[in-house]
Amino acid sequence: MVIALASPQIPESIQDCLQQAELLLQEAANSEAEIICFPESYLPGYPGMGAAPQDRSPEELQAALSRICDLAAAHSIAVIMPMDWHFPSGFYNLAYVISNTGN
Repeated sequence: MVIALASPQIPESIQDCLQQAELLLQEAANSEAEIICFPESYLPGYPGMGAAPQDRSPEELQAALSRICDLAAAHSIAVIMPMDWHFPSGFYNLAYVISNTGN
């Protein structure tokens, strides 16, 4: 099994995260990787590193997760995507494991 470890540049926004993720997923899939792993807190951008407050809204985070699921399916590659997430008890850092079909 080929596992790709993503090492993206520090993103400037959630859209920058998604653009970099798309390129890295495509590159990993072209290299026959079966899964790609991103660094901790990659979405919506590393805390204290310039991500705008609106990039951390529940709606933006859900839209970004949906986009990553679509990209996983489009490139037939599984993804481990660490990201921040809102829960009633607070704001948490977690990782979503997405199959190569986008689930």
